Amino acid sequence: AAPRSAGRGGGRTCPGSSFADDPRLAEVKKSTRKLDAVLGDYAEELRDWLDDAYNAPVEKKPAICDKAISVLKRYRAYLSKDQFVKAVAKNVLQPIDIEGVLGETLDDVAKQLGA
Repeated sequence: AAPRSAGRGGGRTCPGSSFADDPRLAEVKKSTRKLDAVLGDYAEELRDWLDDAYNAPVEKKPAICDKAISVLKRYRAYLSKDQFVKAVAKNVLQPIDIEGVLGETLDDVAKQLGA
């Protein structure tokens, strides 16, 4: 018997499940890295503003919260426009609603900040 590749499934693979030869793999990897970098940048910027708002004196909190809301709006706009995010949501094998899940969280944070 041919050796099975050791993947996440404890070494089990499904017949025909290898995507290594799929011509779209390089583009998917590139898009995934880009999405990860962009979302990471937004998350870091948002985290910094939220930390500043938390630690700010009461009189400065509104202005800092406004900055955080601005980042939230840019983050949300990015999610709604990114083609890779849209493609992942429509994936026939395993759709992942990044915009819906992350967007809901961003909307909740925005409400907490008074947006």
